[in-house]
Order: sequence, then structure tokens, then C-alpha cells
Amino acid sequence: MIKLRQLLGKNIVEKQSEKTLGNFVGIAMDKQTGKCLFATEESLYAVDGATVFNDGITVDNAREVDKLPYISRDKPVYDFDGKLIGQVCNAEIGKTLNLVRIVLNNGEIYSKGKIRAVGDIILIKLPQEKTKKASVKQSANIAKKVENDKPENTPTEKHNARNNETLPRPYPNKRRYGDFTFLLGKTADKNITNFYGETMLKQGEKVTADILRQAKLSGKLVELCLHTK
Repeated sequence: MIKLRQLLGKNIVEKQSEKTLGNFVGIAMDKQTGKCLFATEESLYAVDGATVFNDGITVDNAREVDKLPYISRDKPVYDFDGKLIGQVCNAEIGKTLNLVRIVLNNGEIYSKGKIRAVGDIILIKLPQEKTKKASVKQSANIAKKVENDKPENTPTEKHNARNNETLPRPYPNKRRYGDFTFLLGKTADKNITNFYGETMLKQGEKVTADILRQAKLSGKLVELCLHTK
């Protein structure tokens, strides 16, 4: 397991050519392969392997790719409601160069499955709160208890009473949207459609306030995060 803190500031050298690539500043994500890309101050490299030494990093078959936003220390992390939940303290990379987890400055740890987007920000899908699940289950138990405690009636009376009674029911929380204004002015890298399948943002166009409003109504905020830069 390679840790982000072990890599920061170290010199990257390609093993085959012995060429110095620059100082490591962070890791980006290759969307096609899911592997980590190594970022220097000037360039971004896809590599087939990496070995960390005290005085530097040796990589195999480094290939320069287009520059992308990368994970570095203090990078802000948001949840799906647009709430800032912390900053990156550390990240761990597996032997196959896949991102395993990230650690926030508040001690929270999120595995790869919770990380939905890596760009100018990092987007995390938080687990559903247990208190909400308990509340729904408790309401269902109350309803069941009321039904069982009802006095015995004739079939007709029982039918009418069941139709007229009002049992406690769990009410869904109102859908909330966080502050996603940080997307304003970013450029789309693909066409994004709205709720009706119509193209609301073309590749190369910038996100406006109206586009952001449509994305909220169509449930496309996460897609905007993933495909704008």
C-alpha cells in the first residue's frame, strides 16, 4: 500500500530511461482504467508501477497524459448535499495503482466505493443516517401495534373502521439541495441531458445559473460534477 504522504515532494524517475519527471504533487484518476495517475508540478503521467524509496519514486513506463485536477493534501471534500465535510489528509493507493481510500483531516475514512468524483473538489456519497432508518421502522411498528390492539368488530364494522382510521405514517424528508455554485463557469467535457432527454449542456459549453437550476430539477448535479472542469 502506498500512501499519499509518503509520495508528496519526492522526485519521480522513470526506471527504463532514468529520466527525471519532476516532483510528485498529487494523484489524478484515469476514468477508463480506474488507476491513479502521478502528477508533477508541470505534467501528469500514467505509469505501470511505482516503487517508493527514501529519496524518491521510481516508476515503470511513464506516459504523459493531458493534465487533470488531482488529489492533494487539503483538497476540499463535499457530500451530495453540497456540504463541506472536510479536507484530504491522506490517501492510499493499492499495488495495482487503484485508489483504495482517502482520509480526511477530521479522521473520517472513505473507501473507493464512496468516492464519486475527483476534480477541483472531491465528491463523497455518505451512508444513509441510521436514525432515519430507525424512525421509519419505529413508525411501522407503531402502526402494526395499533392494528393488533383494535377491538374485535363485525366484518362490516371492522372494514369501515379500518377505512376511517388514521395511523402514524413515516413522512419522507423534503429533498434538499446543497450549494453547488462552485460548478458555475466550469466547462462540460460531454453532452448532458435534462429530465426529458433534451440536451441542456453541450460539450465545451460553460455551466450557467440556468443550467445549474435545470440540473437540480433533473437530478444531474453529480453528472455535472463528474463531467465539468
